[in-house]
Amino acid sequence: GNMLNLMGIAHAKRKHYRRAMKCFNDAVKLRKAVLSEDHLDIAETLHNIGHCSAKQGKIDRAVESYQKSYDIKCRALGSDTLSAVKTLHCLGMLHEQDGEYEEAQKCYEKALDVRRATLGNNHLEVAYSLHSLAKIFKRQNDLQEAKECLKESLEIKRAKLPANHVSIAESLHQMALIHNENGKKEE
Repeated sequence: GNMLNLMGIAHAKRKHYRRAMKCFNDAVKLRKAVLSEDHLDIAETLHNIGHCSAKQGKIDRAVESYQKSYDIKCRALGSDTLSAVKTLHCLGMLHEQDGEYEEAQKCYEKALDVRRATLGNNHLEVAYSLHSLAKIFKRQNDLQEAKECLKESLEIKRAKLPANHVSIAESLHQMALIHNENGKKEE
């Protein structure tokens, strides 16, 4: 199972998603035959299947795989773990992509809460959760909330990343869009 999972990861990194999916599916079958249904190795492989499915545009399959992975991680480790919220954040991205903003917001808020509690308020993972929440608030026309999340995200990113980092540029771009929508182009 481990070798198949590693081969799948290697194929996915090269964007050979069909080969990766074959390896991941075989790894899940093998692992289920040897391990318990709630084993973390199965959860990780399901997470990988979710990732590859999303890359292939198979959103329903991705959501199903991420949800199964998240459920296993919650049963095995608890819902307040970084491993579980990593998968939850991925679920949020899929909900956002599908226009299910309330579901995405719930996922991002839970991920943010756990990341703050586990990593502290100034960690990059907190900044990424804040950035994701800002995009959701913007899509829901809650521009003030979006702006607040982006401000905090930018503060963390500027303290942790080089000034020319793409993530800072993305946050500045989102902030400009919000200011533009508010009619505050001069800011």
